[in-house]
Amino acid sequence: MSTPEPPAAPADDGETIPTLTEVVELSGYDTVELPESLSEIDWPALEARIRDNLIGRLLQRSDPLIEQEMRGALRAVVDRAVEAIASELNDALASVVRDVVNRAVSDELTRVQAEIARRRGTT
Repeated sequence: MSTPEPPAAPADDGETIPTLTEVVELSGYDTVELPESLSEIDWPALEARIRDNLIGRLLQRSDPLIEQEMRGALRAVVDRAVEAIASELNDALASVVRDVVNRAVSDELTRVQAEIARRRGTT
């Protein structure tokens, strides 16, 4: 009875994001550099190299993901900005209308007073 073969990793077409189950080749880490035993491995340096490699690969392939996230975040920011601007415009418009009406009432009252004074002076 033979053991089943592990599933083959998908072909790297430059569009897929590596998963944690895939073997990631370390660029710039030559097999000649590998120590003879696990105890000789500089684990922090290896971890940093793996992290840098994965981040580089993710950044190369995640432009659509980042763009989608940015669009969503920007949409929310723009929506809030539009709401704030609309609210400020409504407040400004209400203030302008109040000022115009107050001036019109004042002008009309002045005209009425002048008309009454003119009539009194002519009678």
